[in-house]
Amino acid sequence: DLERLYARDYMDLRGSGSRRQDGGYRIALNGPYFDASSWMDGILDMSKSRGDAADGVGGPGEPGPVYDIQLNANRMKLRPDAEITNTRIALILDSEGPRSGTISGNIANGKAMNVVLGANNDRRNVKLTSDDAGFAARVLLKADYLIGGKLVFDGKFDGPISNALVTITDVRLKDAPLVAQIFSLASLQGLADVLSGEGVLFTDIHAPVRLVDGRIDLPGLRATGPAMGLTARGWIAPESGELSLDGVLAPSFIGANAVLGALPIIGDLFVSRPGEGMFAPTYSVRGTFARANISINPVAALTPGVLRRIFENPSEPPPTTPPEE
Repeated sequence: DLERLYARDYMDLRGSGSRRQDGGYRIALNGPYFDASSWMDGILDMSKSRGDAADGVGGPGEPGPVYDIQLNANRMKLRPDAEITNTRIALILDSEGPRSGTISGNIANGKAMNVVLGANNDRRNVKLTSDDAGFAARVLLKADYLIGGKLVFDGKFDGPISNALVTITDVRLKDAPLVAQIFSLASLQGLADVLSGEGVLFTDIHAPVRLVDGRIDLPGLRATGPAMGLTARGWIAPESGELSLDGVLAPSFIGANAVLGALPIIGDLFVSRPGEGMFAPTYSVRGTFARANISINPVAALTPGVLRRIFENPSEPPPTTPPEE
């Protein structure tokens, strides 16, 4: 029995621990506060190669013990700027990480976040739903440029290469310096101004992703909204801040984009990919978030979609040296 487990600004919990019949442990804790921010990167990064089961408490080739964790906290910190209330956690963990369970909590203003984890042989499934996509982005990616919206993350982790589908609806992109540079270079200053003001609204974002040893591969992100649409493909390395992306910008205020793209057969010729338009410049980004080299091809803006493919650069391997000024 734990009468009180306390560390200032870190935890204030009470509970108990016991031995399971299978040799594992059950830990039940509850209290007013717990800071889980230092645990988040390890818990969320299930895409990295898992360690050998022998790293557990068991002998060579033997799995470690199973932990049954029950944690209820009035407030839980997930990041320095992200906290949930009325937190309920029920997890089964083994030497390879979370195996099954649920995590739920309230964000603010009646909004909630829920995570469901499951396992099927060596595959571990994670489904996260959040009534605030911006909050989820701060927790998962440490990104603070999404406002509002709803997010669903459906991932299957089965080794060093895992796959997931991310869908976001009715979210605003705001104060994203890299995107603002792209808009300005593409002569879309009006959108750049909106980005720094109330934010650019995207009604639907569809992003299949592959997680490879901590890197996020984007084979075909598509975002659409009343002001513009865009596509992106390439990769992002959150830990190093490196990225390599190519895509197309499709301003929605050009009526021909919507009209020609909707035409059967002919529309496919002009647009080529969902989310694009007939009048749409291509962009390319290489380097890091802090020092990125951005190039825009305005000639592609007047090129039908099928031919526009020749103006796009293929994704490149991670840069070995920082980009030049």
